[in-house]
Amino acid sequence: MIFPSNIRLTLYPLAAAIIFSCISPQASAQLSTQTQVRQNPVMEVRDRTVGNHVDIWAYPLTVTECTFDLECTAQNMRLDRSVPYTIEIRTPPQNLRKPICVLNADIVDPNDRYRYDYKYSWRIGLRGGRHDDSYVYALPFAAGTAHKVMQGYGGKFSHQVGSDGENAIDFEMPDGTQVLAARDGIVVAIKDDSTEGGNDKQRYEKCANYVTVKHVDGSYADYVHLTAGSCTVRLGQVVRTGQVLGQSGHSGFASAPHLHFIVFIPVSGSHRRSYRTRFATASGLVCDPPRGQILEAQPR
Repeated sequence: MIFPSNIRLTLYPLAAAIIFSCISPQASAQLSTQTQVRQNPVMEVRDRTVGNHVDIWAYPLTVTECTFDLECTAQNMRLDRSVPYTIEIRTPPQNLRKPICVLNADIVDPNDRYRYDYKYSWRIGLRGGRHDDSYVYALPFAAGTAHKVMQGYGGKFSHQVGSDGENAIDFEMPDGTQVLAARDGIVVAIKDDSTEGGNDKQRYEKCANYVTVKHVDGSYADYVHLTAGSCTVRLGQVVRTGQVLGQSGHSGFASAPHLHFIVFIPVSGSHRRSYRTRFATASGLVCDPPRGQILEAQPR
């Protein structure tokens, strides 16, 4: 998703990449305090100039774990660390919105012009997990109910091979259907306030509601396109397999009501690796459900 000017956001549903430039009009103009804010629904980033000093801060809003990449080029400035670099941000739910400094810089010659350009990107989740490929997931809907696969692994519509979403599955699901946890874990990210959705990717991609759950092996599961206000869990909450997380909907980039389910581990602040999942169904183990297959959840 490309926006005009010098800002670029990329969300699916959980990441952002932003390019920002600052050029001093004249040295004397930098004696005051200036703050620039670039915001999306999950993370806010601010850069601030105070006298001859510039710093950049990240403010996690509704995410407790993320991987953050930063690139920066500067003229007539001294940075406090080598760039590019990657950091992992862990924020307890009670400390959300607490600022985390990601870069400090000082103007070398206050009498000369200076410039800095930076780009950051982030993904929900921390690196280093090792997905347990032998784990058998429950289907993310109620026992005894059945739903059709709208799009499977490598789907050409939005799960293209090589993309971050390659190993996602879309389940056809009417608005208001209960969405259940497919595996035990801890809630690390929530978006629950969007009432917008449709088939226009550029307009709606960043509008999806979702819940992200972290598993014991360091992998994460996204439950995406939920109905606004339907989330029944909170950040930091431990959830069990079969527990209701929210209700299905068509928030965000969605051609019809459905649930987008994907398991992943971040590789960096701009990429993540997704994993194919094995499901326990009423008909037995299913590993690679094709488009059009109807899956029924087994009793728990």
